Amino acid sequence: MTRSRKTSLVVHEHLKTELIELAIGGLRRPPRDALWRHIASCADCAADLDRLERLVPSLLLTVPDIEPPVGFEERLLERVRASGLVPNRGSSAVAEPR
Repeated sequence: MTRSRKTSLVVHEHLKTELIELAIGGLRRPPRDALWRHIASCADCAADLDRLERLVPSLLLTVPDIEPPVGFEERLLERVRASGLVPNRGSSAVAEPR
């Protein structure tokens, strides 16, 4: 590793979490846009993102396929409905699945 690369890792340590989130598609718009601007001008961060993007599919294969506990989906849907953020199933504002 070159001196420049070591310096970059220290300087960009605060971006590590954002780069990981970007690689898995979970970074929201405002920080995502700023990070893309930074990546456009920083070869080290661009290389880090490239490595992370190649690693993510392999990591997903290691995640165990676990069924949620019985009743989980229904409890989750009840909480979402109770939050008032989405209309209830009977509402005409939501299209029924085909």
